[in-house]
Amino acid sequence: MAEVGPRSPEETSHFITAAVDAALDGIAVFDPEQRLQYVNLAFCRLVGHERTEDLLRRPATDFLNEDDLRLAADHVAEARDEGRPEVFEMSLHAKDGSTIPVEVSISTLRGDNGQPRAFLVIARDATERKQAEATLKFKSALLETQREASIDGILVVDSAGKMISFNRRFVEMWGIPDEVIATGSDERALQSVRDKLADPQAFMARVQYLYDHRDETSRDEIPLRDGRTFDRYSAPVIGADGTHYGRVWYFRDITKRKQVEEALQRAHDEAQAARARDAEIGAVIQRTLLLSLPPTASADFQTAALAVPSSGIDGDFYEFLLHPNRCLDIIFGDVMGKGVPAALLSAGTKTEFLRSLVHLLVGSPRGHIPQPADIVNRVHQVLTQHLLDLDSFVTLSYVRFDAPASKVTLVDCGSTKLIRRAGDTGRIDCLSGFNLPLGSAASEVYAEATFDYAPNDLFVLYSDGVTEARNPAGEEYGLERLCDLIARRTDLDSQQLAKSISEAVTGFVGSRSLADDLTCVVLKMIEVQADDALLSGDELEVTSAPKELRRIRAFVRGYCEGRGGCGMRAHELDMLELAVSEAASNIMRHAYHGRTDRRILIGIDAGGEALTVQLTHDGDPFADGEHVSDPLAEGASESGFGLFIIRQAVETVDYGEDKLGRQYIRLSKRIGAKEGNGHGL
Repeated sequence: MAEVGPRSPEETSHFITAAVDAALDGIAVFDPEQRLQYVNLAFCRLVGHERTEDLLRRPATDFLNEDDLRLAADHVAEARDEGRPEVFEMSLHAKDGSTIPVEVSISTLRGDNGQPRAFLVIARDATERKQAEATLKFKSALLETQREASIDGILVVDSAGKMISFNRRFVEMWGIPDEVIATGSDERALQSVRDKLADPQAFMARVQYLYDHRDETSRDEIPLRDGRTFDRYSAPVIGADGTHYGRVWYFRDITKRKQVEEALQRAHDEAQAARARDAEIGAVIQRTLLLSLPPTASADFQTAALAVPSSGIDGDFYEFLLHPNRCLDIIFGDVMGKGVPAALLSAGTKTEFLRSLVHLLVGSPRGHIPQPADIVNRVHQVLTQHLLDLDSFVTLSYVRFDAPASKVTLVDCGSTKLIRRAGDTGRIDCLSGFNLPLGSAASEVYAEATFDYAPNDLFVLYSDGVTEARNPAGEEYGLERLCDLIARRTDLDSQQLAKSISEAVTGFVGSRSLADDLTCVVLKMIEVQADDALLSGDELEVTSAPKELRRIRAFVRGYCEGRGGCGMRAHELDMLELAVSEAASNIMRHAYHGRTDRRILIGIDAGGEALTVQLTHDGDPFADGEHVSDPLAEGASESGFGLFIIRQAVETVDYGEDKLGRQYIRLSKRIGAKEGNGHGL
C-alpha cells in the first residue's frame, strides 16, 4: 500500500463528512439552542426529506414532542454523570406527519473550556424491530392463550429433562403439588403421579423409551386407579435446522368418551344378540313353517327343493300337496320385506292356502279337487285387505302337475317365470301368467293358464334371490344364465340340478354374502311303466331308499289292475297306491331313520272281501296308531298329513310283530267298498 502523507485540515474535514454521510444510521448535530447545525443523508431520509439543506437551523421541536425532549434531556444528564452516552428509545416526527420509532444515543460535544458546544445525536430506525417485537408478542400471547384454553394438559421439557413450559390444565389433570412444579423437574413430576396410575411400570417404561428414542412420536391410553382414562400423545420438538430442543406431551381426559364407547359397545352387543335371536327365530320359522319337504311317495314326479339362507331373514316359502288322483300342487311364494315380520306373514299366507284348500274340499264332491284359480281367489278374498293395511304384498306361483292328464296348471301372482325344459328336445320355455301379486288390488280376479307336458319334462321354480344375485362387479346372475345352466345339465336328476343351481349362483356371487334367500324347486316328470315293479308273485322286496317308492306304487297298481281293479274305482285305487307309498315312506323316515340300505318287504293279498297290503321291516317298531292324527294346517307329512291320507284310503291300519320278530304295518281295504271310514279327499 502506498504511503499517504499528512492530510490538511480541509481534507480531513471532507473525509469525515463523507464517512458520516455514508453511515446507515441518522446523524445530527444540535447547538446548545437545540437547532440543527449538521445532518447526514440517513437522518434526512429517516424524517422524510431528500436534502440536508432543508433541515439546517431547524429547531429540535420540529422533530420531537415535549415528552421526547424531556426524555432526551434526562438521558443527556445521565450520560454526563456516568461519563458515557446511553441508548434509549423515542420517536421522531417525519415530514408526512408520521411517527418513526428510533433508538437514540446523545453525546455532548464540549469546547476547550469544557462547556457544551453541541449535541451529537445518532438515531437508528426501529420500525422493523418494533414490528417484529409486536408480531412476536402477538404470537406469544396467542400461543399462551391456546395453551391455557386447551382441553389438553400440555407439558414441554427440554433435552435435559427439565420442564420449561406447562399449562394449568396439565397441573389440574395430574394434581401435581405446587412445590414439585416449582422445581421444574420432570423426574419429580413423574414420581408424584406414580400412585395415580393403574400400571405405573408400563407408564414409566414408555416415558423412558421415548427419552431414549428422542425422534419418535407416540400415542397411547393411560388407565388411572380412580377410573379415569387419559389419552397421551408425545412428539419431539425439532427446529427448522434439525436441532432437537426437547419433547412435548399432550394429555387428554377421555373418560367420558370411553364410557360412551363402552355403552355403545354394550348396545351393539345387545343388538347383535337380538339380531341373532331374530335370525334363530326366523330360521326356526323357515324350517318348521315355510319350507316343506318335497314328496317322495310319488311314481309320477321326481321332486327336489333347496333353500340357501341369506344373512337376513326373508319371506320365501313353498309347500307341496300330493293329491290321491296323482296330482301335485306346489305353492311357491315370497312376501315383500325381510326379517321376522316377513317370515310370519309368509307363514300366515301359507296357512291360509291350506285352510282355503280344506274349505273348498269340504264343499266339493267326493274325489274332486278344487282348481288352482279357485284356491288362489279364495285366499285373495281373505288376505288382500290385510296385506293392503300392512302395505305389503305376496308374489307366488300356484302350480298343479296333473300326471294322468299330462298337464300343468299355473296361477302366476307376479312371481318369477316357471322354467320348463322339454325332455325330448331340451328346449327351454319360460311360462308365466298376467296376474298381480296378492295384496296389490282388491278388485283383482286371478286366472290360471294350462300347458301340456311330456314324460321327462323338467320344471324349475326359483326365487328372485337366484336371478338377482350380484357378483362383486354389481352384475346380476340373471335369467339367461339360469336357463343356460338348466339346458346344459341334462345329466343331472332333480336333486343334483337344484344343488348345481345353488353352487353356480354362490360361485357367481363370490365372497359377497347373499342379499336374498336362494330358493328353488326342481320337478321332473317320470314315465311310469307297468314292468317297473319287477313283480315276483304277490311280493316285492325293496331297499329303504326313497327312490324305491316309485316301484312300490307301480307294484300296487300293477297288482290291482291285473285283477280287474280288485273291485275298486279309479280314485280308490289312487288312494290305496298313495297310502301304501306313505306307509313305506314312514318306515324309511321313522323306523330306519333315513338309512337307505335296509330292507322292506311288501306283500299283497286280495282274498275274500278285503284287500290286504303288509309292509314288513327290521326297523324300530311303531306303537299302534302312532303318528296317525288329523293333519295340521300346514299339511306336511311329518305333522300327520301322510297318515291322514292312509286312514282315508283304507279301513284298518295295524302295527305288529311277526313270528320272526320283524315289524309290520298292515293296511286292509274292503274290495268294492262304497264308502271309507272318513270323509275322503
